[in-house]
Amino acid sequence: MDRAVESKVADKLYDRLSECFASSLAECLDPDLKLPTEAQIRYATDISRDLGVSIPAEVFRFRGAMSEFIERFAERHKNRRHNRTDDND
Repeated sequence: MDRAVESKVADKLYDRLSECFASSLAECLDPDLKLPTEAQIRYATDISRDLGVSIPAEVFRFRGAMSEFIERFAERHKNRRHNRTDDND
């Protein structure tokens, strides 16, 4: 009985340690290799919809690729939005 209880406690400890290790490892990754932020995804989607450009799959996998996509199209997107507001005035 004691062994079964100890085994359950050890299993919980191993599970907790593996969760902590996984999140710590993710924090150690190069920022470009992390997943894009929700804000980046929303902005890229707005750009894509506004300019009619497709978003490559890797853009949704890596923050660096997402940043490059946004940098590539952000100015054109801003200009287009600005021109639309001028037309509505």
